[in-house]
Amino acid sequence: MPRRSLRSWLWSVPLEREVDDELAFHREMREREQRSAGIDPGVRDRLLTIGRKRDREMRLTQWLEEIWTDIRFALRQMWHAPGFTAVAVLTLALGIGANSAMFALADGVLFRPLPFPAADRLVVVEEAAAAATGALRSRIAVLNVRDWSEQNRTFETLAGIYLSPGNGGPALSGYGPADIVLNQTVTARFFDVLGVRPLLGRTFRPSDERPGGEPSVVLSERFWRTRLGADPTIVGRQLIFDGRPRTVIGIVPGDFEFVRPSSMWTLFPIPADVLTK
Repeated sequence: MPRRSLRSWLWSVPLEREVDDELAFHREMREREQRSAGIDPGVRDRLLTIGRKRDREMRLTQWLEEIWTDIRFALRQMWHAPGFTAVAVLTLALGIGANSAMFALADGVLFRPLPFPAADRLVVVEEAAAAATGALRSRIAVLNVRDWSEQNRTFETLAGIYLSPGNGGPALSGYGPADIVLNQTVTARFFDVLGVRPLLGRTFRPSDERPGGEPSVVLSERFWRTRLGADPTIVGRQLIFDGRPRTVIGIVPGDFEFVRPSSMWTLFPIPADVLTK
């Protein structure tokens, strides 16, 4: 057995270092041979770049071929099972439609702010129904809204709107064929609460709610332009709705909409025996 000298025990080079040094030596010698032969050492890097690009293209081509093979197989399977295909397509359509509606509702209600000034200060007030009726909320009487407004010490302003289940409304006559006009019934402070400013004229005032006063109406810009030809003299004139004259007091912007589209707004009728200020 060969004997190791004392020097080899005290000064030993790690095996990894020896291998790295040997490889570095051969690499340096190879680069010297290439330079002496007129070959640029950077050729290796360029060849590696070309090789990697070729591999990427080959992988992409293989992936596309596999996808196309899977699609053809799926189409053949659906062609041979039309009943299953119809059920699957219907299920996907219902699922996608339900998810789209849900996300659209969430986007409009939760993420996008209301299109009104100081929207973060708007509050909806509802009246709870009796537990025996089984209803969660009930329609608030207009006189209750009036009393709340007079006794209010919490909110800056209160207003009410009647959200009818349908889109029916009064018929306008005198401007071409009689046609149903989309209407919303509100209280006098409705436009003030939402911060809506009229394009022409004015919106409702509390004095417009006095019993015996002249019935008034506020029109939307869209209705004013499409049905009344954007006549600027319409403010102050009367239109006939369901045989009853109503005086146009103002035009509000066409992009204004609350819950559903409307072409006109009228006031809640106040009983004549109610005392007003």
